[in-house]
Amino acid sequence: MASANVAEWIAKNIGHAGTDVLELGSKRYKEHAYLDLRNLLIGKGKEINFTGCDMAAGENVDIVLDLTASFDQIEAALGGRRFDTVFCISLLEHIPDVFGACRNIAQLLRPGGAIFISVPFIFRYHGYPGDLWRFTPEAVCYLFPGIDFQEYRYSSVSTLEEGDTLSLRNRNMEKMNRFLFRPKSREEKLERKRNKLEGGDVPAYSLAPAMINMIGFKK
Repeated sequence: MASANVAEWIAKNIGHAGTDVLELGSKRYKEHAYLDLRNLLIGKGKEINFTGCDMAAGENVDIVLDLTASFDQIEAALGGRRFDTVFCISLLEHIPDVFGACRNIAQLLRPGGAIFISVPFIFRYHGYPGDLWRFTPEAVCYLFPGIDFQEYRYSSVSTLEEGDTLSLRNRNMEKMNRFLFRPKSREEKLERKRNKLEGGDVPAYSLAPAMINMIGFKK
């Protein structure tokens, strides 16, 4: 379930994309969540060989593929090809065997190739067909040990609010707290404390929907 900010992040970093591109989870399920990466790359002047894969046939799907199958089966379906760019956007949370899938995905990338990954850190349930996982940047690094994420140099966190992004470079995870909805002005903070002391209604803190967006390169 991609957001506008994820599309902006991809466009900003499109220079890292090569010419032999694999999009995982490419099917056009809903209009507002469809990135149309094929035309985005072409629109940025990329001459590409684009392959869209999904677990189900449909628009923008060139090959139906189960990423949790044996790698021999995956390799056969793709004709033994390897790719210099893999897009894995809003996909991993829907895969039961996410560990096996990530091992297979990494094998599809050529040495030095780029992988664009976007996963939910905080997000509502959205089943396509199921919704199983939430991720931190460390989790993504753990799932892809053979990928160099370059200390998050090209990575970010984004919310669903347009333009609301922050860099994860240097692993400054305390910045995550900026996505807490909390009183911002001194007056709001004092009013909250006063209401709390007087036993009045105090809004609970809540976390804004946020996506972890990471670019890495195969070692």
